[in-house]
Amino acid sequence: HQVMIRVALHHLKPEGKSGTVLVGNIERDVRVALNITLAQLQSEVINQLEPLWAEWSRSHSLSLYSLEMHKSPKLILYNPRQPSIGANEPVLQEFFVRATPKDPTPKFFANAHVAILLVMTNAQFEDVLLWQEQC
Repeated sequence: HQVMIRVALHHLKPEGKSGTVLVGNIERDVRVALNITLAQLQSEVINQLEPLWAEWSRSHSLSLYSLEMHKSPKLILYNPRQPSIGANEPVLQEFFVRATPKDPTPKFFANAHVAILLVMTNAQFEDVLLWQEQC
């Protein structure tokens, strides 16, 4: 199965506020294999977003590989401080294949809305804004 997911680059809101905000309109809808692993997904997300990031940030040095990857809104899939955890495990199936209270047999939901976010800190975002002003 192939599935459609939204991939996007977000930053955390300032200290004391919860949630994330889209960075520079950097998002894309991407078709991926349902059984993609965490490591493959991270690679695919970065391949899709890197050119948009480079253009918007004026080639800022922040590596997208250093960012946490979340399933929107808050489920952390990839933590750069523990990069090997679950790297070779299929990561999307639980979001597209699930049982319902009426039917305990798991079913494939092709139209599930799944957003995968790379999330930078608010401090990193502020740093990029300063960098843009100096370019």
